[in-house]
Amino acid sequence: MDEAWRRWADGGRSDRGREELARAGHALVVDVAAMAPLPPLVPVATATEWGFFGLLDAIDAYFPERAGCGFEAYARQRVWGAIEDELSELRPDGSAYEPSEPPPGPDPDPGSSSAVPPV
Repeated sequence: MDEAWRRWADGGRSDRGREELARAGHALVVDVAAMAPLPPLVPVATATEWGFFGLLDAIDAYFPERAGCGFEAYARQRVWGAIEDELSELRPDGSAYEPSEPPPGPDPDPGSSSAVPPV
């Protein structure tokens, strides 16, 4: 992946090159998604979709002089982070919260009416 990124960057960061780099990173995304601790209702295919957005972010945001690591290591972290972000928005069983139902979080006043009951 590092060499593929270098070719893309040296080639002017074209849209076509970005697509090729995204295709080259597909196996990395699948690998990371397969290792993620997913709740029962979340299939690996869904985690792969989430991770793919992390890969695209990594392609656009990676600058070797700032990252301190190769592109593959950077992309792996961004993919994992994208999956974790999506998982943090789910209930423990993997089902989604309703738009009117806030996800759990710290409640400054547990006795207030805004406290979210345990799931």
